[in-house]
Amino acid sequence: DEEPITCYIRHLTPVERFLNRNYFDFILGKQGDVAASERSFDGNFQRKGLLKVQIAGIIHPLIPYDAPTHMEQEGEWLRSLARSRSSVALQLLSKRTNKMQTVDDDGMRGDSNELISSSSAICSVMYRPGGSIFRKDLAESLVRYGRSDITSSGIHSVTGDHDEENSAFEYTASNDMKKIRADATYMERLGELQNEAIRERSGMWSDENLRSHTRYKDLVKEVESEANAPMWKKVWTWFRNR
Repeated sequence: DEEPITCYIRHLTPVERFLNRNYFDFILGKQGDVAASERSFDGNFQRKGLLKVQIAGIIHPLIPYDAPTHMEQEGEWLRSLARSRSSVALQLLSKRTNKMQTVDDDGMRGDSNELISSSSAICSVMYRPGGSIFRKDLAESLVRYGRSDITSSGIHSVTGDHDEENSAFEYTASNDMKKIRADATYMERLGELQNEAIRERSGMWSDENLRSHTRYKDLVKEVESEANAPMWKKVWTWFRNR
C-alpha cells in the first residue's frame, strides 16, 4: 500500500494572521509538531481546530532509506517546516471520506470522532520559503529533493481501501475534463522532478538499497539510460513527448 503524507493545518482568522508562534503553542496545548503522526493527537485533532490534509500526488517512500550522515535524513525537512508553523495556502483537489455505512439499532451512525478522524482533504499545498515573497508548491519541493515518492495512480495514494465495493472510504473529485487534464499535467510535472532527483541522487535516491529495490529499480534504470543517451536521442525524446 502507498502511505500518503499527511499534515494538520489550522485555518487562521484575520486576527490570528498577525499572532506569533507562541500563540499557536498555547492554543494547541503545547502538543509539539503539528505535522506529527495522527496518534499524537489521539484522533482528536478536530477539537484543536486542525484540518487533516493529505498532500496531493505524493507518498512516503515505500521502504525506509538511509541517507549519508552529512545529508538530510528522512522526514527531517518536513518536520522542520511544521515546527516553524509555516503559513500555507491550500487548493482542494479531492476528499477521502468515510462512507459511514454502519447504522446501529437507534439509527445512529458510528462514533463521530472516529469517522471524522478517518476522513481527510486531498490538497495541493503552497508554502512560502524563508525570506521569499512567493509561495512554492510543497509536493514539488519534496519530490525534487528526494524527500518523497509520487503516487502510482492520480493525485491520491493507492491503498488497500481502493477496493470500491468493500472499501470503508470513498474519494470525491471534480469530473470536469479541464480539471482532470490539469491534474494529469501536475502529475507529469512531479514525474519530471522525480527524474531530476534520481539523476542527482538527492534524498531517498542516494540510498543504493532503495535504488535497487523491486519497486524502483526499473525506474532508476530508465532514468540513468536517458541520462547517458547521445544528444540526438535526447532531443528526439524531447520532441516526441511534447
